[in-house]
Amino acid sequence: MVREFKIFRQKFITPLRTAHGLWDVRDSILLKETHEDSSYSFGEVAPTPGFNTFTLDDALNEAKVWKQEGNRERYRCINSAISSVKSFVWKKCSTESREVIPASLYFEAAKVPKNCSVIKRKIGLRSQREEILEVLNWLKKLPPTVRVRLDPNQSLNFEKLQAWTDALEGNGQVEFIEQPVPGIPCDKIINLMKESGISMALDEAIITHGGLRKIMEIGWGGYFVVKPTLLNNWSDSLSFIKEYPDKCVVSTAFESPIGYEAVIRACMYSDLVPGIDRSVFKGCRNEFKLHHNHSLSIPSVKNDSLNLLWNSL
Repeated sequence: MVREFKIFRQKFITPLRTAHGLWDVRDSILLKETHEDSSYSFGEVAPTPGFNTFTLDDALNEAKVWKQEGNRERYRCINSAISSVKSFVWKKCSTESREVIPASLYFEAAKVPKNCSVIKRKIGLRSQREEILEVLNWLKKLPPTVRVRLDPNQSLNFEKLQAWTDALEGNGQVEFIEQPVPGIPCDKIINLMKESGISMALDEAIITHGGLRKIMEIGWGGYFVVKPTLLNNWSDSLSFIKEYPDKCVVSTAFESPIGYEAVIRACMYSDLVPGIDRSVFKGCRNEFKLHHNHSLSIPSVKNDSLNLLWNSL
């Protein structure tokens, strides 16, 4: 068995504006393990604003230990990448296949893609009064079959969230509001979700509060936005998605093309439209054209092609 790692850097074609500020470059560390049967598997670790607090250097130091076959019981930064390396998503022989059409990211003035069923739009970026009116007008212009996910990236408080649910009440196009407030929503917010009929989803809280099952144990009844790359154990994440396929939205953390392929394969087990739009990297160097098809095959890119990319880095 041979272990290797590489640093991967990719610039977004347009900086992403989030509640945490502008994000223009994605840095990550890729792990690769070549097995005795000459097969290989990959993992990825990536510092992500709003989700984790370690730096690229922190992860790099742990990757150096892992390469020397360091078998710590628990690393602080790279557990997710190691569990991905061990995951069954890399096995060559698979009898399962599927097609998915991911949710589209909203870009101002962009047309709604054909056959689009779900759009994700960031909110909490400007004056709330103006933004609510803008979103309501935008919703009226969308085809009635398109559903919307609104993502304020934890930027709301109870009063602001209530203003949004009041404005959206009765609007069947809104699938959910994603992680509206920091942390796990209090009972007051959970009751607001029930009373308004506007569903909510947890994202950052899943990472910061111990994982999917711990969130389920506290009684959360909404959706889960599952970013396998940021969770500690791929096997546990995939098992949870299989158990609750109608509650789990598989989501990207804007991985490298290699890590993104792993996320695509995780979509096999969810019944919901995945949040894995990759248009922010379209046309960039090292991209796979198959990752930018409107409809994605699961799997999309073979392991041998992923290995060729690895060797070219």
